[in-house]
Amino acid sequence: MNKCRGHTPYGYAYLDGKLLIDPKEQIVLRKILKLRQAGQTFQAIADELNHHKTLTRSGKPWIKSVIRSIVLRTKGEIK
Repeated sequence: MNKCRGHTPYGYAYLDGKLLIDPKEQIVLRKILKLRQAGQTFQAIADELNHHKTLTRSGKPWIKSVIRSIVLRTKGEIK
């Protein structure tokens, strides 16, 4: 039996206990990673997303600590 534990990673969703790609979040995730790769700070990325009225999964504006967490988690997966 698969159990969903902790927070679902940004860019993914659980369906029937399986972790699947969330296409809408993947677009935002790619933008975050592209901006970071271009040398943008976490705050600059949050400002960019907020400027374009892109909200977080919970419908709130982006903050740098959330961007940082997403980037660091994703870096660990890409190795």
